[in-house]
Amino acid sequence: LLRADKIIAIQDHEKDFFQELSKKDTYVVGHILKTKSVLKGKARKRILFVGSATPENIFSIKQFIDHILPVLINKIKGLELIVAGKVCGDIKKIDGCIKMGEIKDISKAYEEADIVISPLLLGTGLKIKSAEALAFGKPVVGSKIGLAGIEDCLDKSVFMANTPQEYVDKISGLINDADLYREAVEHAYIFSKKYNDDNLKALKDCLEIPDEK
Repeated sequence: LLRADKIIAIQDHEKDFFQELSKKDTYVVGHILKTKSVLKGKARKRILFVGSATPENIFSIKQFIDHILPVLINKIKGLELIVAGKVCGDIKKIDGCIKMGEIKDISKAYEEADIVISPLLLGTGLKIKSAEALAFGKPVVGSKIGLAGIEDCLDKSVFMANTPQEYVDKISGLINDADLYREAVEHAYIFSKKYNDDNLKALKDCLEIPDEK
């Protein structure tokens, strides 16, 4: 750190940590997201989890499948969970769960569902998959850990759930209330666009690139 003129962090708490250590100018520049404006009248009864085969993802989705998915399927008739990514290799096949496996074009996974879950029980910092879901116009229902870094969207395009009943309430609310779902989709797009604009501005400030006139 001491050899650098400037430092780039990807999260605010990292910025504070690096700045304290180095006393150098530190900028927060997150991932630039590919945004997609999507408007639908009503959400389908299909929820999506996207994840790599990290220990945190494997543990969290297994817990969700074992303890929360059966309650959801019982309360919301016809509900399906779609899982995409390498994490599929570590979960069992059960009724109501469709495993897409690892796919090259992640947009194909997001096309299969209208609500994304982030039921993470371990980990710290921004969960990029939650931010990515918003960029694809998908409301997110997840745990406190799963929604870390996007708390500004709480009850707008992301909805917190930490118990089976809370997942039932939040997901069924989005499925049954077309206005709530539409507003969540619209806010997801607005948030993602601002997120990108803020990150690009921070990068320009770091590199001292003047704004175009």
